[in-house]
Amino acid sequence: DLRMSRGLGDVYKRQASLSPIFQPINTINQNELTNQLLHGTAVTALKGAPIGQTLQIIMGLVTVSMCVAIFIVGRKSPRYSSVAKVGIIPSLFNIGEPIIYGLPVVLNPFMLIPYVFASAITGTFYYWLQLIHAMPAVAITVPWTTPAFLNTFLASGGHILPVVVQAICFVFDVLMFIPFVKLAVRAEIQKTDKKGNQSVNTESVE
Repeated sequence: DLRMSRGLGDVYKRQASLSPIFQPINTINQNELTNQLLHGTAVTALKGAPIGQTLQIIMGLVTVSMCVAIFIVGRKSPRYSSVAKVGIIPSLFNIGEPIIYGLPVVLNPFMLIPYVFASAITGTFYYWLQLIHAMPAVAITVPWTTPAFLNTFLASGGHILPVVVQAICFVFDVLMFIPFVKLAVRAEIQKTDKKGNQSVNTESVE
């Protein structure tokens, strides 16, 4: 189990190895949007939508959603609560490692399933709303550590609608995490109780 955990952790840490495949696509896409802006195209009428920027904005919000869900229904677990308290501030700046490795998300199906599906669902939703011009595109590159909601406001050129949609995605993510956090906390309590009973039985035998 330890070797598997380390292996999956290495895969997560080395996801940048896929950059040579995806980064050129993201860069070409972003440059095309920038050229449109430079030639006077309004951010509400851009052809295309920024893939990399969208994923950065949406995935950075997923760990924040996880922390909020833990604050709502996971307070019975001291470990989950303490990790969420430590990880909430970095998560606001798109730094999710304290949560990813602290809970952990790796090898934890209760957290991994909503983490993957929440980002996939909201990311696709957010991307297609830009693509069909239902809202302004987040076409302006901002530093990846820009706080949640402010990053969308700046990247969309100061439009409010993308921020509102991001907030809706955030609420959806929180609601999606809540049942899984409940299951995770329940499983941890049962595991702790089982260990406690085993310790009592061992002491009784001795």
